Amino acid sequence: AIQMRREAMLGSSGAFLAAASAQASHDMRAAAEFYRDLLQTDPGNASLIERAFIAELSDGNFGEAFKLAERMTGRDGADALAQAALGIGAIAKKRYQTARGYLQRAAGGRGRNSDLTVALLTAWTHVGQGNLKRALEIVDGFSSPELAAYRNFFGGLMAEVAGDTGEAGKRLAVAYRTEPGTLRVADAYARHVSRHGNRDDAVKVYAEWENRTSGQAFVRQQLSELRAGRPLPPLAGNVQQGSAEVLYGLGAASNSGREQVETSLIFMQLAGFLSPDDDLIKVSVAELFEQMKQWQRSGEVFSRISAASPADCRIHPPMGIAKMSATWT
Repeated sequence: AIQMRREAMLGSSGAFLAAASAQASHDMRAAAEFYRDLLQTDPGNASLIERAFIAELSDGNFGEAFKLAERMTGRDGADALAQAALGIGAIAKKRYQTARGYLQRAAGGRGRNSDLTVALLTAWTHVGQGNLKRALEIVDGFSSPELAAYRNFFGGLMAEVAGDTGEAGKRLAVAYRTEPGTLRVADAYARHVSRHGNRDDAVKVYAEWENRTSGQAFVRQQLSELRAGRPLPPLAGNVQQGSAEVLYGLGAASNSGREQVETSLIFMQLAGFLSPDDDLIKVSVAELFEQMKQWQRSGEVFSRISAASPADCRIHPPMGIAKMSATWT
């Protein structure tokens, strides 16, 4: 019996080192598999659960990640990222009241507006429950001048999803006037104008960008649709896509160096979970795997992008997005 215990300990030690090594080299799929095996023999190990949660989330295994998050929050309720992930999972299921509870705990219980990312996600849950007024109150709570484009961009998207065309148009126009050089803002504004204003004005927005970028494929595609007489869909068509936009922006802002790539990947994966058909998010996830030198995973994600999608549909997040912070990372 003693010999068996020694062999088990040696086996577990080797598996842990293998898992830690895989995670350090950004091979999240291998790390997740190792941690799963380890948890079968040591299911109550809090450190293993936390490491496994990060690995599963980074690799996009949301079913496993959410199960682990529930175990983490059930233990002491203190893990902010686990709380946030469960809140995002609740948004996906349209359980908006439940989502707000998780998000508030992710922010440390300091109130919905204490964390910019949590505040935006919370505002989207109010949109989901038909309370645009409360959603815009939260967004407008960030009143500093440098966030003007940022709050009007998201406020406009929220109003659009809520069906308030006038408010959406007003806010998206302000965002565009404030930051005309940010393609994500210009795209949201032009899409709205193509459906509710003068289509020629939408063409003008993209034409200016086409001249500026020497014919970016995404811009050419938008112009082609407009010139064919087809209005463009909104940038966010529902609460889930709007929430994904928040996480996409945070993921883009987080990718400022090698040590942040894992954090960026987590945000991008969560964005893709909420908006699985978004090719931009897929491109971003695939590029992050490239940065990690995980060529197989990158290729798998690229293979899920539609052949009709422009290959360089990389749109940068709106100005001010880098000011987003998350106290739950």
